[in-house]
Amino acid sequence: MKILGILVPLVAGALSTIGAAQTIHDTFDGGTNMGGWTFNSGSTRIESTGGNPGYWLHEPWLGNYVPQPRTDGSSIFTGDYRALRVSAIGVDLITHSTAIAFQRELTLILRNDNGTPHYTPDDCEVYFLGTDSVPQPGTGWKTFDYAIDVQSSVLPPGWYHQGACSDPDVAWNTVIQNVTRVTFYYGDPTVFHVWNTWDIGLDNARITLSPDPLSYCRPKVNSLGCTPRMTSSGIPSATSPSPFDLGAIDLINNKNLLLFYGFTPAMKPFQGGTLCVLPPLRRTAVLSSGGNPPPNDCSGTFAFDFNAWIQGGFDPALIAGVLVFAQTWSRDPASPSTTSLTDAVMFAIQP
Repeated sequence: MKILGILVPLVAGALSTIGAAQTIHDTFDGGTNMGGWTFNSGSTRIESTGGNPGYWLHEPWLGNYVPQPRTDGSSIFTGDYRALRVSAIGVDLITHSTAIAFQRELTLILRNDNGTPHYTPDDCEVYFLGTDSVPQPGTGWKTFDYAIDVQSSVLPPGWYHQGACSDPDVAWNTVIQNVTRVTFYYGDPTVFHVWNTWDIGLDNARITLSPDPLSYCRPKVNSLGCTPRMTSSGIPSATSPSPFDLGAIDLINNKNLLLFYGFTPAMKPFQGGTLCVLPPLRRTAVLSSGGNPPPNDCSGTFAFDFNAWIQGGFDPALIAGVLVFAQTWSRDPASPSTTSLTDAVMFAIQP
């Protein structure tokens, strides 16, 4: 099924076969909540049975006009959707009971909080009012999957905007390049809804994005006029025996280097270049750039099997579904800082 263009419902299970894209699922297994999902009550209660299947996020008593399960802040479900090449997002929902009968569509809302998460007047939002209804009590789990055309430079058909961005196309580009909140909104956001009490649940929150590592940030030109760049080969995986090599080229030869990484991107001035990963930083052992014998040139390079690092248990935070940001620091004796920095690469760890 082609999913480019407007946001449309998809057949359940179709996301696993869309080209080479990967879908990362938040299944709440073992009581974990990878995406930081909550209901608008702030509830993060996780049940171990009764989900779709197994663990699930449960709100047994929500008194509100509109249930709004959502995720905020830094998670795999937020960030620059265009850079990550997000193609779809979805969730499974259940309604156990309500005090008042209802019939509502499910709306997907994407928000950019403009760097002020506790101040809403400057927020920009885009939303799509779905045609599929929130599940009725007693009907079991219901699957919602939607496609998002992140490469569109204009607000796609079927989408609407609200908030501080008055121009629809500005709103779309502002939000899609920095999604700070994802909300599944029970109803039409332009319609008044009556107060109700809800016993509801959420499972299998998921996002589909490119499986390919993506380069970002600006490398620092070294003292020899070369621009060192990160390289990658293979697929990052928590279980695959095949290597996923991270490396760099155009380094100064025979110099010590460090491959470091973290879980949030950055673009901060650092040692005459740019620090592309937000501290706290994790790093591998000291490596060498190799290359030609002296004198100095730009023949330095290296490759590091990051899958072996993941599966070796050196960092318990490296699990399937985690988004990693990595960069290389190396020695450059003739530079004022005596250091060199590559660009960076981002990738999601697959199962």
